[in-house]
Formats: sequence, structure tokens, C-alpha cells
Amino acid sequence: MERPAKLTLLSDAVRSGKTTAIWHWLQDRPNAFAILMPDLAQKRKLYISSLHAIIPLEVYAPDYLQDNLQHIGRFSFLAASFELAQNELKKAFEKEYHEIIVDEIGKLEYKQQQGFEPMLHYALKQWQLKPTQEIYLVIRDYLLEEACEAYGFINPIVVSAKSLLTQTKIKP
Repeated sequence: MERPAKLTLLSDAVRSGKTTAIWHWLQDRPNAFAILMPDLAQKRKLYISSLHAIIPLEVYAPDYLQDNLQHIGRFSFLAASFELAQNELKKAFEKEYHEIIVDEIGKLEYKQQQGFEPMLHYALKQWQLKPTQEIYLVIRDYLLEEACEAYGFINPIVVSAKSLLTQTKIKP
């Protein structure tokens, strides 16, 4: 019998180990799709599981043409990296991975319609029509209420990212 699909919001404070916890959780799930945003060498990167690749994301803005960047606060991100992530996210929904995780959703997405948007919005709409996958979205604790309102999440399942580690044999 097929288990029901669900949407889970993983919410914790900044620098609380969300991405690391998810990384360990994924080690026991080779058929899950994930977009993670680890901090490596003091810059945010993108890890896309379907590509088995870590790609540059956060950059020093003066080194790039402004048309190639997306900005939020003091951070500058490569638009092409987000475009690649959006394309892979679309493929993940089409391939119907059982579990899909996106780290992380923030003001860049729901206020500026950049980052993982508009593909995230599209994918969530498709999922609502045919919810066969478990979706995990990472949202910082202080943005949770605002993000839920922006995306129309009503009474979502909200857990700590570290709680995922109780679902896997691998511990950090």
C-alpha cells in the first residue's frame, strides 16, 4: 500500500546545523533528490544530488556583471547556479523521486521571486495536483510564519532538521 505524501517544513535557527543534519540523513536515502546550500570555504555553495556536484553560488559581487547576480541583503549569488538548480528541481518532480528536499527557502524566493523561484512555486502546484512525493523545505525559524503565508501553507508539519537524524542509521 502506498503511503500518503506529505509536505514537511524543516525549521531551525541560523547556523544550527540544518544542512549538516540533512546531509547525514541523505546518506541513507540514495533515491532522494536534494538541493542543499552548504557553507564551504566561507561561501555558500549549491549541492545538487542528481548531479553529484557542488557548484559555486555565493560570490564576491565586484568580480561579476550585475546581470549575472541575484542579491539578498549583503549576499550576492550566481543566477546561473539557481537556474541550474531550478532545472534539476523540475526534473526531480517529473522523475517522481519519493523524497525531495530543498535547502533553503527564504526572502529571495518568496519576496523577490528569485533563487529557486519560479520553479519551486510551479513544482508545489504540480505536487498539489498529484501528491505522490514527500517534500521537505528548509525555512529559517524567524522566516517560518512569513514563508507559510507567502506559499499558502496551512497547518504544515514543522520539525527540526536534526529530527531527521532519528530516521536514519547514520549519525554525525
